[in-house]
Amino acid sequence: MVFNVFFFSKINAQVAAPILRCVSVTSPTSTTLSWIIPPDQGGLFTQYQIWTSPTGVGFSLAGTVNSYAQTTFVHAPSNTSSQSYYYYVVTISSAGTATSTPSDTLKSIFLNMTGASVNGVASLNWNAMHTPLLLTSSSTYTLSREYPTGTWTTIYTGNKLNYKDTIYRCKVFYNYKVEISDASGCTSVSNIKGDTCKNIQPPPIIIVDSVSVNASGQVVMGWQPSSSLDVDSYVIFEVNGSSLNGIDTIQGYNNTTYTVLGASTGSSSLGYCISPVDSCGNYAIPSVTYNTIFLTAPVYDLCSRTASLAWTPYSNLPKGILKYDLYCSVNGGTFAIVGSSTGTSFSHVGLNPGDVYCYFVRVRNNDLTITASSNTTCFTATGLPGPSYVYINSVSVNTGSKQMEITYTVDLTNPFKGCNIYKSEDGVNFTKLAFVASSTLMPQTYTDVNVKTLEKTITIKYKQQMIVIILVFGVILLSRLCCM
Repeated sequence: MVFNVFFFSKINAQVAAPILRCVSVTSPTSTTLSWIIPPDQGGLFTQYQIWTSPTGVGFSLAGTVNSYAQTTFVHAPSNTSSQSYYYYVVTISSAGTATSTPSDTLKSIFLNMTGASVNGVASLNWNAMHTPLLLTSSSTYTLSREYPTGTWTTIYTGNKLNYKDTIYRCKVFYNYKVEISDASGCTSVSNIKGDTCKNIQPPPIIIVDSVSVNASGQVVMGWQPSSSLDVDSYVIFEVNGSSLNGIDTIQGYNNTTYTVLGASTGSSSLGYCISPVDSCGNYAIPSVTYNTIFLTAPVYDLCSRTASLAWTPYSNLPKGILKYDLYCSVNGGTFAIVGSSTGTSFSHVGLNPGDVYCYFVRVRNNDLTITASSNTTCFTATGLPGPSYVYINSVSVNTGSKQMEITYTVDLTNPFKGCNIYKSEDGVNFTKLAFVASSTLMPQTYTDVNVKTLEKTITIKYKQQMIVIILVFGVILLSRLCCM
């Protein structure tokens, strides 16, 4: 009786379906299924049956596998390069008398592509292999593009079922495919979809690093290569008010510097912009206008020996302006920084009359990676002409008033404002007595009323310091001339 029960159980036992994990389109006419074999301790396996349907209903037998240990099946011919197909697998066991419950149904990934030859954007979309994804499946899809032939480049990784690929090459044939991996080690791969893609998109606007003036007075421009790899030239425009004047075209994607010859950098600020052009002849919108820094001629203050410098602001500097450095060369020497400013002006003090001073301004951005320089301007510092002499005629005591009278004479060839009168009792330390305005009558006399009677016999010395006045361009400038 025990034998009969055992025999009956073995006859009615069945092997489960394999665990279907991947469906990969391996050619335009073939699809490979991958699975994990089920346990079969009793050796009851007969065959695997692979069923397929283009719609998910009305499945038909695609083929059989008679080897228990086999983990793949190639469905050929198949039409999975044209649409998705559904697959499931069952196990036949016990000499064909038992059929397992079907495996999970997986859908081949079908990749569709539209628009690439019309609007310059390849619109790609694909289906999920299973909803929700298998627990052992990766959570992300990998979309790859083939160009040139045989070279696949990943252009998207994520969980979306669509992607838009903007075409930047003029006319090119691109192939695309989608993949998703499984923890078992297999990978599901879509059909390969390709088309001739056309670029109707203009390159993006570029950012110019700097527009600068070099030591020769030439405008030098620099920029980064376009983010569009299809760019093959750059058009340089000179900006005149609201109009653009094309002055040159630079060939080559990586040629990103240009020198403008013959520009009048010493007359005014000059504006330029750049437009990249791709291999299809699509022009980008020109960049914003970048103007050179124009440093005006110094305004020199004769009295204070100060050069006042002013310049036009630099605009659109990448990462913003940190400061302007002022460079100066004296009598043809090496340029060195004499100061900095966060604005557009600077005063250089303590100049020496007769020396030649040359200046230029250099702007620096906030991380000190980009600079741009102005034109160079020069001038000769001068001094004011003053009286050629001043001397004391006499110092005497008025016996009646007991006061000191100082008589002095000043050269009247050049005008002056007046004299400061100084007094010392030791001939070393002088104190100021008064300021006496200039006069056309010489000699002049000053009376020191602050003399004590008991001190009348002390020798008193006086010193004059002249303050001379001259009018230059409507500005009053003062200088001093001293004499004993």
